[in-house]
Amino acid sequence: MHLIGSAVSMFCSLMVSADTVPVKINIAPSEVFIERTAAGPELNFDFLVRNNGADTIRVEAITVAVYDRHQRLVLRRFIDDNGSSPSIETVPRRRIGPGATILNFNPFHTFTANTELHELRYAFRLRSGSRVDSANITIRPRAFEQTTRLRLPLRGPVIVYDAHDYNAHHRRLNFADAMGQKLGISSNFMRYAYDFIPVDSLGNTNKSDVARNESWLGFGAAVLAPGAGRVVQLNDVAADDRQIDMAAIIKEPIALYGNYLVIDHLNGEFSLLGHIKQGSARVHVGQMVKAGDHIADVGAAGSSLMPHLHYELRSAKGTRGVEGLPSYFEDYTRLAGSRRISVRRGTPLSGDIVRVK
Repeated sequence: MHLIGSAVSMFCSLMVSADTVPVKINIAPSEVFIERTAAGPELNFDFLVRNNGADTIRVEAITVAVYDRHQRLVLRRFIDDNGSSPSIETVPRRRIGPGATILNFNPFHTFTANTELHELRYAFRLRSGSRVDSANITIRPRAFEQTTRLRLPLRGPVIVYDAHDYNAHHRRLNFADAMGQKLGISSNFMRYAYDFIPVDSLGNTNKSDVARNESWLGFGAAVLAPGAGRVVQLNDVAADDRQIDMAAIIKEPIALYGNYLVIDHLNGEFSLLGHIKQGSARVHVGQMVKAGDHIADVGAAGSSLMPHLHYELRSAKGTRGVEGLPSYFEDYTRLAGSRRISVRRGTPLSGDIVRVK
């Protein structure tokens, strides 16, 4: 896989010594990327915190110190249990029972454009009864260098209903919880995903009855190949009923998307397009496609609140062991009210309205 900008954690895990709290911290994924967005550079990764001791442990504070390439401190941020509404409460899972593992989403995710993210040192303050200890982990993230030239998979205009910012549901796949374990997943394949919904010139997504697929402006809209490659997975037999088939998902979690199409870009990068319309595929497995080809239509199969297109760039086909990858699209326009902002290469944010030039 040609990931020139990938980075393996400089110190992927830490076991606190036997005379303190027995905690092990890992990061997921082990390759931490700097994603360049209009909001600033972002770090999209998780902490897996395991309690190997016999007593319950509580996370009381998390601090990050950012250093430049000369090992000079750039900034320090923290969340803790101080105040009437403590900032640590923004982290939902903080109590770790004996032998348990919790997943904490990295709370320090977005930085200003001029911040040099050479090295980040994280410190967790942990309490067990009256005892307070700490655990530390250091990472060196690097920019992800995308090999595939991508274009938006819908002509537009479309609203980015949900991208992958800190509050987006794609970002918040807790693969360490009971459901994740039941599904046998150990990574977030939708870590950098988007949900695109076609809109009209006023930004409306539907005409009237939201329960009817046909009321949505995007239902049946042409899905375009985002980049050149070979079709390696395809399903378009599921009904557009917005229903979750748990039996199918347990067997293979990619069934979450109901109908889907996966393109291998032949460079270690794969595009997945989810919730395509039943019977709409215009390609077959093994077929080569080029960017802009009409390959299917927008549907509402699987875990779909409404007709829309789910898109993600990922490290492989399938689901188990697959990680999401940052994706940058070329030559599109962001519609900001009466303004038209030309984007040569970028990543849309949640709430953006965009269209192919």
